[in-house]
Amino acid sequence: MINRRPFPAIVAACFVAAACQSARSEDAPAQPLISTASAISLESPLTLEKAQEVAWDNHGSILTAREGVTAAGERVRQARTGTLPSVNAEVSYGVSGSGGRSGGGFSGGAQSDTGIQPRVSLDYTIYDGGLTRAAVRQARANVTGSEASLQSARNNLAFSVSRSFFDQLRAERLLSLREEQEKLAEEQLKSVDAMIDAGSAAKADRALQESELRRVQVDRIQAENDIAIAANALRNVMGLPAGEPMQLKEPADTAQKDTKLEELIQTALGQRPEVVQARARVTSAEASVDVARISRRPRVDTTLGASYTPENDSERTGWDAGASVSMPVFDFGLSRSRQKEAEADARSAVEDLRQAEKDVTADVTEAYNNLLSARARVSASRLARDAAKVNLDQETERYRLGATGSSVLSVFTAQVQYAAAGNTLIDAEYDRMTAGAQLERALGVTK
Repeated sequence: MINRRPFPAIVAACFVAAACQSARSEDAPAQPLISTASAISLESPLTLEKAQEVAWDNHGSILTAREGVTAAGERVRQARTGTLPSVNAEVSYGVSGSGGRSGGGFSGGAQSDTGIQPRVSLDYTIYDGGLTRAAVRQARANVTGSEASLQSARNNLAFSVSRSFFDQLRAERLLSLREEQEKLAEEQLKSVDAMIDAGSAAKADRALQESELRRVQVDRIQAENDIAIAANALRNVMGLPAGEPMQLKEPADTAQKDTKLEELIQTALGQRPEVVQARARVTSAEASVDVARISRRPRVDTTLGASYTPENDSERTGWDAGASVSMPVFDFGLSRSRQKEAEADARSAVEDLRQAEKDVTADVTEAYNNLLSARARVSASRLARDAAKVNLDQETERYRLGATGSSVLSVFTAQVQYAAAGNTLIDAEYDRMTAGAQLERALGVTK
């Protein structure tokens, strides 16, 4: 048996399938937009590069920036559909009636049910003046800007991880120094006790040396607490829960050792996310100007449709086709105003780019000079620390031998000087590591 109503049956089936699909989508459990991170396996000792990778996988700012890149990519796909054909389906239902006037009054007329009237149409834009191309160019520029934003977030987070990483290393070095000082103070106190027993030292010497031992012990306890604080700060910026301090591997000082400042500036201008993003804004703004200009041009659209209409006890199918040309004629200057606005935004974007390049040049220059200065301070501080250690050993030996002019006070002074020199060296090394991280950040480098 041949079905006399193929068109309405097909259309009805399409709508039923769409409804079922929609129902299945609504009934399905909602899926999280961002999957939770899997279990993290950390190597020991932990390198700075690994710490940064863990942070990139877990920190909210990076996850947000990645979704921004995804959204920008989807807008490119949306823009590309401007000149692609579209298929639309619709179903209508209505009633109609008629009436008349007779003898000074109104009389009811016939009323009919038009029934369900399905229609399918194919719409296609033949010419839009280049509007779609401009929209795609703008969307692609926005993708570049979103990717630059992601890179900028990675750079900022990498620097934050570096600072926390170096904070823990500094706290560990200070603890080692405090433990060394405590050991030296204990040995000196034993030496003073032996000299008191031998009658070559006064009890006042012991009181002074014991006070030094107690001071160093307090500093050591504080250093232990500082390690715990620094370790939790590092775990937090990595996106990890609080816990025991992780063993860290000290990074080598390899930050741009043999590269000239001019070369570093050129490198930064080519890859720094802020500059890349500023260039993308210029491209996007220029595309916006094109969109505003093209919107005043003619547009040609076509449509092809098929429909089904029941009539009394029969049915009728048909088709229709057409083309249209549209062009704005008068809109009270709205289109022109939008174009001027876009042009102003484009000029502003160019100025922002110039300023971004100036800022990057200044950042690289400052970071480069800070790194050179920090390295020089490390060398000088290491020599000063070594000299202070030699002086401490000499004063300790002279006091033990009872040399003329030697006293426990001179040993105490040498101990304080050695501790201060050690602190200065640790601070200089911390500044050197931080300056290296600042230069990498200024260059827009992520390892």
